[in-house]
Amino acid sequence: LSSEPAPRRQSHTPPDPQTHVSMSPPTTSPWDTAGTRQLLSVAPAAADNLAARRAAAAASETGRAVLEALATQGEQLDRAEERAEHASFAVGRSNRVLRGMGSWGGWFANVVTPDAPAVPPPMPPRTSSAAPAAAKIPDPVHGRVVPGDDVDPLGLSSGPHAALYREQDAHLAAMSAATRELSGIGVTIGSALTSQVEATGRIAAATERLEDDVRMVNRRAGRILQGKWFKGEKRRFLMYATVRQNETQLMLGSMNDVVVLSASSPHATANVWALWARQGNALGLRNELTGRWLGQGFLGDIQCRASEFGRREEWEIDEQKMSHTRLICANANWGTGGWIHANADTLVAKGNDSSSKDGAAFW
Repeated sequence: LSSEPAPRRQSHTPPDPQTHVSMSPPTTSPWDTAGTRQLLSVAPAAADNLAARRAAAAASETGRAVLEALATQGEQLDRAEERAEHASFAVGRSNRVLRGMGSWGGWFANVVTPDAPAVPPPMPPRTSSAAPAAAKIPDPVHGRVVPGDDVDPLGLSSGPHAALYREQDAHLAAMSAATRELSGIGVTIGSALTSQVEATGRIAAATERLEDDVRMVNRRAGRILQGKWFKGEKRRFLMYATVRQNETQLMLGSMNDVVVLSASSPHATANVWALWARQGNALGLRNELTGRWLGQGFLGDIQCRASEFGRREEWEIDEQKMSHTRLICANANWGTGGWIHANADTLVAKGNDSSSKDGAAFW
């Protein structure tokens, strides 16, 4: 007989399925196709992948439509630039003819200077900046395209979830192709916008030059008509004004027939000018102190000595911007006009090109 107590008999009670937690390992693997658990749901993933690829295709279609619109707009800008060049050529020829008709000096200038250049040939039609070919988007329902499907470095094509791996591989390949296409579309759009901005700047500059040339032609035509006794127009008084340089705030005046720029004058009327106008947008400035007209001398200097409003005393301003305008000496450069620059305390007539205009003073 043993003196040790006999072990107590334990009754077996079935565990409560709501509170019992089993610590034993699962009998099946989570990656086993026959198991009851799977960490990935194939159907929702396929739907999300398809939605992403369709969104990429829609973005590519939008990008290609933008490229087509930019190509059409670029062609319109090319035509506008070509028309501006042709109009500038026609105005230049008209100016040359009027210069020869205006005086013997203008005729001689036409003889010694080359003729206007020929009209440039029309620009070739712009090639359409089409987007790259659309990527073929795999569809998990109607078939898929898997680039490089015969290469399987990880050995995933023979596993229990080979179909899921192939599906994800096809999705990544499609999204990579769509990303490359969108990147190419973005680069093409940026290049097209840059070229159009440059073309717009050229058109703006050509339009500004054309406006200056048209005003010059009007001046020449007005001079020719002014020389005809039956067509001449009498000058008309506009206003009294002071002429002040915007950069330095110095006022334009005349002392002893000398043109000066000064902050003030001992004589109240030395800085007061009477503005007169006549044909061809010609403007005359008569100093109230001396009674002389501002004009260009025979040596090209700006002086205030003329007693009459002649051709050498013709000026031009932008009447729409009287508080911020440039001055043009109409007689300078064989009558083509010269932009006025302010040097120290005097005025200098430069050329009539765009660089001279950019450096001209504002009044």
